[in-house]
Amino acid sequence: MSDLIRRAQSLIQQGRLDEAERLCLDTRAQHPGMAAAWYLPAMLAHRRGDHDEAADQMAHALQIEPGNPEYQAHASEVFRRAGRLEPAVDAARAAVRLAPDHPAPRNNLGLALQDRGELEAARAAFLEALELRSDYARAHHNLGGVLRQLDRLDDAEACFRRALHAQPDYAPACNALGVVLKARYRHAEAVECLRRALKLRPRYAQAHLNLGNTLAEQDQPEAAERHLRAALEIDPDYVQAWHDLGALMERNRDGARSVEAYHRAAALAPEDVSMISALENARRHICDWSGRPDQLDRLLAATDRLLAEGEASPIWPLSSCRFPTSGTQRRAIAEQHARQVARQAAPDGVPSRPAPRRDTGERLRVGFLSHELLHNVVGHLMQGLFERFDRDRLEIVALDYSKDDGSAIRRRIVDHCERFLPLRDLSPSAAADRIAESGIHVLVDINPYMPGGRPHIAALHPAPVQVSYMYPATTGADFIDYFLTDRVATPPGHEAHFRERLVYLPHCYLPTGGGQPIADPGPDRAACGLPDASVVFCSFNSCDKIEPDLYDVWMRILGRVPGSVLWQRADDPAARENLRREADRRHVATERLVFADRVGSMPDHLARHRCADLFLDTLTHGGHGTAVDALWAGLPLLTCPRDTFTSRVAASLLRALGFDELIVDDLDAYEERAVDLATSQDGLANLRAKLARQRTASPLFDTDRFVRNLERAFLTMWEIHESGADPATFSVWEPGQD
Repeated sequence: MSDLIRRAQSLIQQGRLDEAERLCLDTRAQHPGMAAAWYLPAMLAHRRGDHDEAADQMAHALQIEPGNPEYQAHASEVFRRAGRLEPAVDAARAAVRLAPDHPAPRNNLGLALQDRGELEAARAAFLEALELRSDYARAHHNLGGVLRQLDRLDDAEACFRRALHAQPDYAPACNALGVVLKARYRHAEAVECLRRALKLRPRYAQAHLNLGNTLAEQDQPEAAERHLRAALEIDPDYVQAWHDLGALMERNRDGARSVEAYHRAAALAPEDVSMISALENARRHICDWSGRPDQLDRLLAATDRLLAEGEASPIWPLSSCRFPTSGTQRRAIAEQHARQVARQAAPDGVPSRPAPRRDTGERLRVGFLSHELLHNVVGHLMQGLFERFDRDRLEIVALDYSKDDGSAIRRRIVDHCERFLPLRDLSPSAAADRIAESGIHVLVDINPYMPGGRPHIAALHPAPVQVSYMYPATTGADFIDYFLTDRVATPPGHEAHFRERLVYLPHCYLPTGGGQPIADPGPDRAACGLPDASVVFCSFNSCDKIEPDLYDVWMRILGRVPGSVLWQRADDPAARENLRREADRRHVATERLVFADRVGSMPDHLARHRCADLFLDTLTHGGHGTAVDALWAGLPLLTCPRDTFTSRVAASLLRALGFDELIVDDLDAYEERAVDLATSQDGLANLRAKLARQRTASPLFDTDRFVRNLERAFLTMWEIHESGADPATFSVWEPGQD
């Protein structure tokens, strides 16, 4: 019998695996009590990826010969790959007992415990393996993996480097080191490590995935796509690669291919609701409303269940602002995310720092932390603030991790901040150290949960007072003290939706750009593809904010206003096609949809608003910057605020302008008001005339006045801090205000 097994082993060494397996099976038919005749086929099945079959056969081998340390050691890995974690741990512990002086069983035990979520026990097992053999590259690598899961990135990096010192050609350690370096924003080093991993192992799907994601963060989308697709060529069922390809396509505004990739990921992992979340988010971007409402109901139910169990939410905080979630749900999602951010930023606790003092007569030092000090919506809205702060009372510092786009907006911001600290290439801990060393009193974190945001910096509490600004929901973070808002965007009773203390500005909380120039003359209707004599309804909100029930209303409005058209923003061809199809389903001729192309400059964009008659706001996530643009350009806007912050910003803008008549309570009133204005003889003309008057008379576009109120807010925050009191909700009052 032993000769037959030796022959089978020889065939395996020669690569003649099928022959070896047949020989083992023939032997087993004659001698079913021979453990090796079960063990060798188990290892062959494991090798070809038939993990359940391998586990079944290995279980038979162990029943026959439980005292074989080699069988128990390999059984742990076989069971682990099959997802049978209890037998995997039991086999590894048996192997440790049978071979106490060998490090491999302890390494296997660590892997099984890690898969079972027992990270500290896994860490202890890997350390025991390294006590037996200090140059054990796999154990160093695996220990680093556990430390990375525990968010101890410094220690993880050291482990991966020790693994490579012990075994320089160990590709998994190169790959893992690259991942840690990327997480620490050392992208150039990460790329070098990941390329080295691929040189060592060219068909390494995981390294292709990680290199693709790193290149995407370095704004190299074509190279990123090549590596993600290389990962999928190696492993067509690689769920994470399909997901990350979808994210890359979404970032590149290729909506159809984004949906296709996410759909593949969701099909491969139907029980993973995070894939459904990504797919539904991508579908929204191209107005693909298939799958609703069943998928959304399942997603929201799973989110509530996971949050109740203390697990990660499948919905990203920003996405929760566009899904039909309540303020309570948004807070729960944000709080869970904030806890994760805090753990990642400071796994061993936030380091104590000496709080900066502010001596009598010393200016308040306010730092604006942002990745959006450039040519985008946030930069457009905030650019007029920095030059207007009172330099006798405040020192303004830009804490910037934006990519320098060379724009006029960025130059204007840079020129009007007294100090400009670049943080883009620093890790969160290094950035926090630099902020603390700068003596910032009040840190204003702008849009921390937007794509590209780095909330981990504020999580290290580099300033004694920390404020969230411009992000349209709670951060859910205990490291953020205040949230800047107003009493329309956040009416009484909505405080419970926020973890932060609320600071109510006296008018709209949103800055409005500081008087942007408008091209004159601007384009006429013909140049915009619009009919000359018809009513033009307009919505330049991004099309992912459109919801099916709102589109029903818009199409009914078109049906009731003869000859009218809807002028929309939809950059993606797939979105345009889907919106046309949805209009046709609602019996509206697609010729009555006009899509606005991008224009070369902001003055030209503002000027073309004059070709429209009425801006129709969206619902769950309404217009913010787009609403400011419309009103500044003289275009009346109709809005229907709901119970969440994101739906109420346009109402706040209109209230500050004195236009309560354009704020309605429900969709029926929304439809009637739009139709009445469009069909009355002077309704729209009267609104335009009033808007022209109010634009200069109201507080909304008075940026000097707005900045004075911001200053009062920051100074009051500091006064509360200096008094020793906890952060507290308060209202900013203007001189002479009742």
